[in-house]
Amino acid sequence: FTEGVDFILAGMEGVIIARKKLSGRGNLELSAGLGIAYLEEESERQAKGFTFTETGRIGYSLNTSMGEFFLGYTIMHVSNAGLKNPNGGYDLSGVTIKIQKTLK
Repeated sequence: FTEGVDFILAGMEGVIIARKKLSGRGNLELSAGLGIAYLEEESERQAKGFTFTETGRIGYSLNTSMGEFFLGYTIMHVSNAGLKNPNGGYDLSGVTIKIQKTLK
């Protein structure tokens, strides 16, 4: 597969998170997720439409007075489990930055 591609993937995941306290406010965080998504455009690797996602993430979370800040590394696989061709899938990786605030 040689063709570069830009695409939009929208979906939702269920995630399991494990945390190990490293300091008073900081945690090592490891997570794994499974989800469903919709791929908006077909490419030579993947058919348009319904897909599955599998995600792994590792990083550091820090609790602050403004909320929780997370910095980590993520890997993700996207494919449709052979429901429609093509189904080469995508393997993605990158830096994750998350800012989370609980509303009261």
